[in-house]
Amino acid sequence: MNGLVNSADICTGLVIGIHKKELDFGKQVAAILPETDIRTVQIDQGLPQQESFNRRGYYYSTFHREIYLQLHQQVKNKIDLMIDLHTGINESGRCADIFCNDDYMLEMIEKTLNKSKINFSEDSQAVRLFKITDVSPKEPVSSSSSFPVCHTIIPGSVWESANYTYVGLEIYLQKAGKGKQADWDYGAKLAKIIINAKQ
Repeated sequence: MNGLVNSADICTGLVIGIHKKELDFGKQVAAILPETDIRTVQIDQGLPQQESFNRRGYYYSTFHREIYLQLHQQVKNKIDLMIDLHTGINESGRCADIFCNDDYMLEMIEKTLNKSKINFSEDSQAVRLFKITDVSPKEPVSSSSSFPVCHTIIPGSVWESANYTYVGLEIYLQKAGKGKQADWDYGAKLAKIIINAKQ
């Protein structure tokens, strides 16, 4: 793990490369963002494709957990906001999902998104917001949240940290790879919206 620090007085961390195949996309997005406002935490030895574990899911899960626990130890007293950048595939067009366990943060992101009109862009579909929860499917979900809930295998010490606010950002590209300029601009714009929502 390699934490590349862009400034000594930073409160936002952009995590790139948790999955090896996402690192090049993350580097492109990080290059667009203002260097003085964000600490880029680059994972140089991220997770390989899950298929490469050849039905050894336990090892994949352990590796995944260890990366996040090390990340948490590295940043927990250095940032107020963690943006965990990932990519996925959506052949019908570019879009994004944002994950957080903080209802207030999700509400602020939603307001900022609506002001930016990013949800109405011609070249991108809507951004969906999800509340991370550890409630099991058998337990009743609190109706106090207006956001659909989701579960994650990311350790709770990360997504419900008392030291920083965790926000997962998944950018869906039309095909596998590092994306193109419009994808990087889109990812950077959403990262800025998340940062503005925190302020």
